[in-house]
Amino acid sequence: MILGPTPFTLKDGTPLTLRSPLEADAAAVLAYAQAMLRESHANMNHGPTGFDGLSVADEARILAEAAATPGAFFLSAFDAAGRVVGNLSLMRAKLPKLAHSGQFGMGCLATHHGQGLGRALLARTIAEAQAAGVWRLQLQVRTYNAPAIALYESLGFTRAGTLHAHCLLEDGGFADEYVYERLGEPPSPG
Repeated sequence: MILGPTPFTLKDGTPLTLRSPLEADAAAVLAYAQAMLRESHANMNHGPTGFDGLSVADEARILAEAAATPGAFFLSAFDAAGRVVGNLSLMRAKLPKLAHSGQFGMGCLATHHGQGLGRALLARTIAEAQAAGVWRLQLQVRTYNAPAIALYESLGFTRAGTLHAHCLLEDGGFADEYVYERLGEPPSPG
């Protein structure tokens, strides 16, 4: 599924464009993903070099697959120079009985934290997913990621449970993760 462009202005006045990245944007998306892992890997399931083996062609295939999947999409924030500074990916459940559900992951570069970008990405995702029949959204977040948890709760997500010792950390310890969900409006029967 491809989402068209919408303008967004950060709190500091910087203009961005929110849209689905296309195959031609694969290099910018990959550069973003690699930068995100390096600065925020403590909140993600890959280590700081987890995407280093991914090629631009690999990323282009990933973007093409999402574009061709109804109810699944990438939504990226592009700056005026065409760099990706934030992203959200929504994957719709493939089984017909679960097709109303989607799971997402998101992030913004540290230079753009606290500017309203995460809220803009997530608010648009909620609306676009609902319109595509994906009215139940789910995510996992590390229990220590207070800013992300506050964002999710402010947009109507509720904690559904805790996954204990879910992720192995670089220091050999384990991190718990919360499961959050948001139920939108199911379609009317008939």
